Amino acid sequence: MVLLAWVTLAVLISIRLKTAALIPGHPDFAQPWDHHKYLWMALHGPFDFHVAPFCWRVGTPLLARLLPFPPEQSFSAIAFISLWATAAGVYALARRAGFPFAAGLVGALLFLSQGWMVRSNLENIWKPDALAACISVAAIVCALDRRARLFALLLALGVTVKESVLFVAPLYYSLQARRWGDARLLARTILVALPALAVLFALRALIPMRNDDPAYIAALPDTLRIVQLDTSVYDLSWLWRAIALPRLRGLAPDCAIEGTAGVFGLASIALAFFAPRRTLRLFTRWAPFLALVCAQVLFATNTQKLLALGFPFVILAALGGAEAVVRRLHAPWAAFGALALALVALSLMRPWMLVVPARYQAALLAACLAGCALWPAWRERGANRAPRLTPPP
Repeated sequence: MVLLAWVTLAVLISIRLKTAALIPGHPDFAQPWDHHKYLWMALHGPFDFHVAPFCWRVGTPLLARLLPFPPEQSFSAIAFISLWATAAGVYALARRAGFPFAAGLVGALLFLSQGWMVRSNLENIWKPDALAACISVAAIVCALDRRARLFALLLALGVTVKESVLFVAPLYYSLQARRWGDARLLARTILVALPALAVLFALRALIPMRNDDPAYIAALPDTLRIVQLDTSVYDLSWLWRAIALPRLRGLAPDCAIEGTAGVFGLASIALAFFAPRRTLRLFTRWAPFLALVCAQVLFATNTQKLLALGFPFVILAALGGAEAVVRRLHAPWAAFGALALALVALSLMRPWMLVVPARYQAALLAACLAGCALWPAWRERGANRAPRLTPPP
């Protein structure tokens, strides 16, 4: 674990140093985007803001307000530490899935290569996605360990950060079920999800949405007056008409590619197909969570950032494919660690690159597989060249 902590910390620091944070002085900081809303909540109190859906995501602004640092440093620390802890959580997931230490380290590095989850949140430090991802992974680990009380607590805390943490709730059932229709486990799953649902409804009751109040909106600073898609209405019927229906009508075959390789990278997606049966079994366990993650694009904008929450499944599937290659070719896990590091390094060659272009990812993956295929011959040649000690006469 010490090696894991230092390696992931070094990689994360490298990403941070090459990423321009959206702070005062950044050319886009003055834009009236979401970051001003979270900053205002931290400065003036997270419970006295009423523009939905931001007003219900009180967790990160409240934590930033409680920290003894200026808001910029507080939000930056929350994002950085959350991503670092999430890398450790991915390692824990890999270990509980039966992978060795080396594979867990590769999984953590693959997570750090996920630009839409890592570099994007190091750029926009104000958003709650990094902390939400950290809590989600921790809750999934608790589900695998059958720690119901801690799972329920994490879920309840998580929905104060971002409502999408609730998507983890069905995994308490699907990751533990050993047969179809386990009524006892289903009842336990409902019980552990009830506190989070209660918190979610309490937030909406205690912090009313005032998007449709012209007097309230007019009293806000200019950077806060733009509500969801410049509309004064924010409810399910409007979301369905304004976002869901146009996206359903615009579905095309290339949407699947954009929602997979365009979010998680070609290399991670391709690796999953090296162990198709294992990936399919994994998919059946994770299907409820993935369905909810994908459903977000029907009711919110910024498609890639929403889909990025599916990274735990993608990384576990990629590790399954990598393990198949390691076993068949007797190759070292270090080859896939080098692949993940190369993906990170290549993305840092440009100021703003969240996903390495597919052609480069394909070339890196091909080089990795070629190295795995040649590894037995290299190892044998090295063994033959090693000096042999002859026993004394």
